[in-house]
Formats: sequence, C-alpha cells, structure tokens
Amino acid sequence: MNERWIQRVWRGEGFFARLGRLPLIPFSLGYWALSQTRNALYALGCLRRCRLDIPVISIGNLTVGGTGKTPACLWLAAELE
Repeated sequence: MNERWIQRVWRGEGFFARLGRLPLIPFSLGYWALSQTRNALYALGCLRRCRLDIPVISIGNLTVGGTGKTPACLWLAAELE
C-alpha cells in the first residue's frame, strides 16, 4: 500500500478504491448505531443536557483534517481577546 493508493481509497476514486473501503462498513454501521442510541436516550430523557453559565462556540464537526478548524479557532480566539 502506498500513499497514493490510500488517498484514492479515501476519495473513493475507481473500483478498487471503493472495494478497499468495504472493510470499513462494519465500523460505519457501529458508529451509526451508537449515535442513534445516544440520540434516542436524549430524546427519552435518560441522558440530560448540561447547561453552562458561559457561551459556548462550536467550530467544525467530526472530520479528519483539512477543513480549516484550527485556523478558524486561532482567528476567533484572537478576535475575542
């Protein structure tokens, strides 16, 4: 496995790249099931939200690098100072 092949798999380019993603499907389904269970527990009131006394700013989402979260956080922190 070289870096170029890994990048093609990540982007889903070509048949063999898509085939290389197949082993990840069980992990994806597991993550989906856990997140659905967590959402259901919040909806049923089994899990409670925590309110904070200060404002919270959320930047980004769960994703692997390259989306610009760190520069955005640095810029926002400098602006808020």
